Parts: sequence; structure tokens; C-alpha cells
Amino acid sequence: MKKLVSIFVFLTLSLPLLADESWIYIASSAESIWYGQPGSFEEVNTKAGVPIAAILGKIQNTKTSHIDLYKWYVSLSDCERNLGKLVTLDIDGNYRFDNDYVKGSGNVASQIAEFIWR
Repeated sequence: MKKLVSIFVFLTLSLPLLADESWIYIASSAESIWYGQPGSFEEVNTKAGVPIAAILGKIQNTKTSHIDLYKWYVSLSDCERNLGKLVTLDIDGNYRFDNDYVKGSGNVASQIAEFIWR
């Protein structure tokens, strides 16, 4: 019985990881799952000339299956400090919002930032 429970728990926790091979699982909450797109990583400069590391990402609502697509970035100087702002842009590169992050804090912004600078 313990073995069956262990297998069930493993499969339940692994489902977000197996959902779509073209995206890599980053984080989840009761209502959303965050993914990064493999191969989308880039180091570029913002319009203001700030060096950044960026990836394409998606957020899937677990209740409605609605998907939002974004570009997330962190400045390279924030990466070196292990804290700063995770900036969210729409696909056209327009600013949407930002979130504070601190490496190891466990919030979603930190998990995305840590995923970007790996």
C-alpha cells in the first residue's frame, strides 16, 4: 500500500513536468503553472542599454487552461547580486509589470529569475 501511495504522489507531482515537452516547468501555485521555453534564452540590452538575460515564458491557468505568453528578464547586475526585479514584457516587448525577487526566497518571481540565470 505504501508503494502505491508513493507512486501516486510521484505521478501527481510530476504531471506539470510531463504536460508539454516544448516547455520547461518552472513553478506552480493552486491556480497557475509557469513554464520557460527552451532555446529562448538570450543576453541582450534593454532600450536603455542595460544588459539583461531573458527568456520566453507562459503561464497556464489550471482551472480554465487559459495561457498567457510573456518575455521575462533580469538585469545581469541583479543576477550578480542575487536580488532585484523580474521584469515581465508582452511578446512585442512592451512593459507589463515587475516583481521583486531574492535568490532562494521561493516566490514565483525568484524561481523564474533563478531559472533564467542557470
